[in-house]
Amino acid sequence: RSCVHHTIQTGNVQLSQTTTPRLARFPHASHESPLAHSSQHTVLVSVEPPRAPMAVAVLLAAILALSPLPLSLASPSAAAAADRITRLPGQPPVNFSMYSGYVTVDAAAGRALFYWLVESAAAKPESAPLVLWLNGGPGCSSVGYGASEELGAFRINADGRTLSVNPYSWNKMANVLFLDAPAGVGYSYSNTSSDLLAPGDNKTG
Repeated sequence: RSCVHHTIQTGNVQLSQTTTPRLARFPHASHESPLAHSSQHTVLVSVEPPRAPMAVAVLLAAILALSPLPLSLASPSAAAAADRITRLPGQPPVNFSMYSGYVTVDAAAGRALFYWLVESAAAKPESAPLVLWLNGGPGCSSVGYGASEELGAFRINADGRTLSVNPYSWNKMANVLFLDAPAGVGYSYSNTSSDLLAPGDNKTG
């Protein structure tokens, strides 16, 4: 695949600024975090260094995407409750919550981005870091690849109908937000055809 992975930290994850594959580190977190008393964990993120416009675009996407989402993990709002996933088809029992839905980024154009938030399986997800995962391209679905084939909570079994828990899922340590961006990628859409004809590194929504 030609997908490029971009991970942005909004809590306690640090990404090195090198041109080699980047290391996402979960060092000592806040005292409330379940990571606070654990040894340092390191996970390797397969990344190509983004061009400067893409780095800015990804940062803007993070700011844009995070504010309206149901991230009040301790006391979800009515909107969050409406977006809560009670169970996926073929899903085994799990001890964490999930949410998915659309974030309107341009009402006039009819443009909306699809997100899937998987809470941390830690005892207190509200104290765990939040990681925003964006597959690059543009044109590569974060839900279709990142969540389904890479670091997501589940793996699709060979029967194509059931799911199994991914033992290497990042939600063991963090809340993970998968965002399909820009519009036209994955489940994200626009009702303005011109939006789908000129995607690029500077376009995030």
